[in-house]
Amino acid sequence: MTETMLDYDALCDKFRMSRGTIYKLVRQDGFPSPRCPISGGRGIRWVESEVDQYMRDLPVVDLPTESDIPGGTGGKHNAKQKEAA
Repeated sequence: MTETMLDYDALCDKFRMSRGTIYKLVRQDGFPSPRCPISGGRGIRWVESEVDQYMRDLPVVDLPTESDIPGGTGGKHNAKQKEAA
């Protein structure tokens, strides 16, 4: 089986993050480490299946309810708007 390798630009596109953010994730957050298929340290790549597994392992978060969102159907922000009306 051939593994697909992602360069920095493809990785940034996949995550919609900057190179700096990707670098921080690699250093701090257990993000997959890059590989160097070319000797000399140039042209680092990430194994796509490792990156995909990292994405699958990210925690699932709950979205806020409408009352938690300013301008939603409830909460303090809406109450102030109703008082002003």
